[in-house]
Amino acid sequence: MRKLYYIFFALLFMCGCDKEALRTGDAEFLDQYIFIDAGVAATKGLLLSGTLPAAKNTAFGVLGYRGTQNKPVFDMYSNNIAKLYRPAESGLFKYDELALWTAGESHSFYAYYPYDATSVGYDDNGTPYITYSQPKGLGSMVDVMTATVLKTNAAAHKTEPVTFDFQHRLFAIGLNVVNAQESKQDIVITEAAIEFVDVNTTARFNIDSDKSYTASTPANISHNYDFEPVTLSIPVGEISVSHNLNSGNEFLFIPCSSLTVKISLKLKNAWGQESSYTINETITPGGGLEAGKRYQMTVTKSDKEDKGIEFSCNVTNGWTSVNIPTSFQ
Repeated sequence: MRKLYYIFFALLFMCGCDKEALRTGDAEFLDQYIFIDAGVAATKGLLLSGTLPAAKNTAFGVLGYRGTQNKPVFDMYSNNIAKLYRPAESGLFKYDELALWTAGESHSFYAYYPYDATSVGYDDNGTPYITYSQPKGLGSMVDVMTATVLKTNAAAHKTEPVTFDFQHRLFAIGLNVVNAQESKQDIVITEAAIEFVDVNTTARFNIDSDKSYTASTPANISHNYDFEPVTLSIPVGEISVSHNLNSGNEFLFIPCSSLTVKISLKLKNAWGQESSYTINETITPGGGLEAGKRYQMTVTKSDKEDKGIEFSCNVTNGWTSVNIPTSFQ
């Protein structure tokens, strides 16, 4: 499958060392010092919003182990975690003290985003994991990603750095409202709210190639959309018009087998009459709602007596649109 990358070069250097000499000029340095690049792989759908944003203090963590006894690579840092960060609003990532390759030993690296040293733990096999608590506010939701590079050594990186391809651990979902009335009459969205029922709010994401995880602590998460009334006028020659209530700021949730939503809408017709609609729906895609995929819920207003208002949910943005069966009538 074709991969798309947004590459963030993490050029890492020690104080007193010339970074260009370290990077290209001196083979001895390239053999000794560990350089790291970070990219975001799009193997499970398009990139979600909020990934490694170009902002000051954006950071991700890297753990490293070497040899058969899993000795720490970044032992100069607390808990063997190197913090990769941007010192400015844009530019390259760095960490403050460059680690060294150990000759004759393999090295394994585990990365996670966003950086939070207190979230790291280890399972019974010694595999690191991060713990995650689901924020309840839409503005507080952040993409969570992990990556691994296992059993590599200095010889493989004489001219190339260790490169992470981050994988998303959450899925994204948003809400569209569509005016598809055959009469072409305007409708105005005056109020909208949504509640997600029994969403898992804690998870333990293993930092491994299998992207294994456990999730628990179900709870309801509600959101009232705050907006000025939106008029949906169908353009000449078109059969519908839509409005994305999330406008690129989707909800981000822990993967699950199904998702129950309650949507409340108030719509005003061309004569100023306001109607309230309540939709209770369980979204059940085959394979569940998967990490790295983006889903779009759609509420459609028609003027057919047998329909009135309809609900659907699709995988969108770069994926073939596949209707997810629903029970709403």
